[in-house]
Amino acid sequence: MHSGERVHVIGKGITRFHAVYWLAFLLSAGQPLPSAIYVHEYLSVNGAKLSKSAGNAISPYELADRFGTDAVRWWLLREVARSGDTDFTVERLVKRANGDLANGLGNLQNRTLTLVHNYREGQISKPSGATSVGTQLVKAYQALPYLIDEALARFDFRAATDALWSVVEASNQLIETPAPLGTGTTRRAGRAGGDAAGRSAQRPRRSLPHPRRRSRAIHPHRLIGPQQAVPHRRRLNRTANAHLRATGGQAMNANKDREILPRVRI
Repeated sequence: MHSGERVHVIGKGITRFHAVYWLAFLLSAGQPLPSAIYVHEYLSVNGAKLSKSAGNAISPYELADRFGTDAVRWWLLREVARSGDTDFTVERLVKRANGDLANGLGNLQNRTLTLVHNYREGQISKPSGATSVGTQLVKAYQALPYLIDEALARFDFRAATDALWSVVEASNQLIETPAPLGTGTTRRAGRAGGDAAGRSAQRPRRSLPHPRRRSRAIHPHRLIGPQQAVPHRRRLNRTANAHLRATGGQAMNANKDREILPRVRI
């Protein structure tokens, strides 16, 4: 109650009550008013609002049991619009999970680990100076924390994931180029290119959400507001750096044969 920032998050169906009457109640009780009120839209199914009485309610626990918590969390962050209702279907959830998590992030993880194993014996090398390989990717992931902080400050999770995904796409595009892999050259030349590509791809990956094991539990639901976003990111970076120091640079999850984010099926 003593914080300078008091954010109320409400559904659009109770905007009048919460933005008018509730403020009067708080004033009469001598309580501080919210510094901001965020109004969220609705989730719908086939254009109809989710409702138990209508019989179209969907249990997030059942979705998590069936498709995994990563797929459910990612769809909610990636697909739900900041303004306007969002229509949910199982097909959309599966398409997003397979397109982004399995084919995008999971593929990047597997490709990066393959580079680390092929050219660095499973070890993440220390930076060896400036290199032209991955220059655009470096710029993208350096700007990423600020773009995410800005998006979280306005509670726009879709914009935050858009910024995040631009780095994943840039990383995959870098690894797909022939030069970093050293195709058609000696292994020694390929190793030099693979080193540079691997280091460039590893840096943003350390900052990306680490996939969890599938679990039924999808809570607690913690909303990271603008005041918590920066220190939360710093803690993630400290954890990654501490792991690298403790293992002497050994690649995290260095089992390149393990499927990190498997495809989901209906």
